[in-house]
Amino acid sequence: MISDHGREARFPFLDEAVVQFLSTVPISDKANFSLPRGQGEKRLLRLAALRLGLSGAAALPKRAMQFGTRISKTEHTHTLHGADRTFFVDDLD
Repeated sequence: MISDHGREARFPFLDEAVVQFLSTVPISDKANFSLPRGQGEKRLLRLAALRLGLSGAAALPKRAMQFGTRISKTEHTHTLHGADRTFFVDDLD
């Protein structure tokens, strides 16, 4: 379905090596929900971002994908349904 629209889906966190590595990491190293929002969840990603010098990104609160990309605020999407949204989003490019 995605390739029908000239797009390619990428899922880096489903890479076998990533999944295998993460299965060996204790949950307490992946997340610490006793920490405030924007610190405890996605702990490994936040630490990696800090090491890469992305302190701003490391401190952002977790958001659902459609809100993180701001696509939910795109004009007129509230009136579109189902597959119609796909065509509208493609028109944004």
